[in-house]
Amino acid sequence: MGDLNEIAAEALVAYLPQKWFRAYLDTKCKIFMVDNNFTESVNSWIVEARQKAIIKMIEDIRVKVMNMLKNHDVDVRSWKNKFSTHAMKLFNDYKVIAQQCNVEFNRERRYKVTEGRNGNTVHIEHKRCICRAWVLTEIPCLYTIKAFLHTKIFPIDKIYLCYSKGAYLIVYTHKLQPVKGENF
Repeated sequence: MGDLNEIAAEALVAYLPQKWFRAYLDTKCKIFMVDNNFTESVNSWIVEARQKAIIKMIEDIRVKVMNMLKNHDVDVRSWKNKFSTHAMKLFNDYKVIAQQCNVEFNRERRYKVTEGRNGNTVHIEHKRCICRAWVLTEIPCLYTIKAFLHTKIFPIDKIYLCYSKGAYLIVYTHKLQPVKGENF
């Protein structure tokens, strides 16, 4: 990272790795990234409405949220797969790489999966892989995909349901209702 931006690299190492390094992240929350730009995102999203009187500002934000929910709902319904496009892209990329891997089974539901000179241990029953990508995201990593294929288990069935089309549609079922205008 120092090659890209030396100041950023120095600022990053000032923090404990447990606060930002993926290997130390808690495995309860299934995330792709660590980001704390929520307020900046909201502020940029409502920049025009912020300049208006409070009632008009809230109405503009409500209409914007209504439209956002509708657009997300339409987007999710257009998915061709059972899972989100981001989850499927990651899964398919892993699947392609997994085809190049070799797998060895030790008869205790543990597998040694090697990719070139790199090797990882996968324990299917405990849902563990040394790389931790599977437990962090609940999308099978390339090593677990190879182990699943070796045991004749469909790895796509092991993608966590929070990435499913149904889960996304449940999130977007609660719509904001239109309200009467100022004249009523």
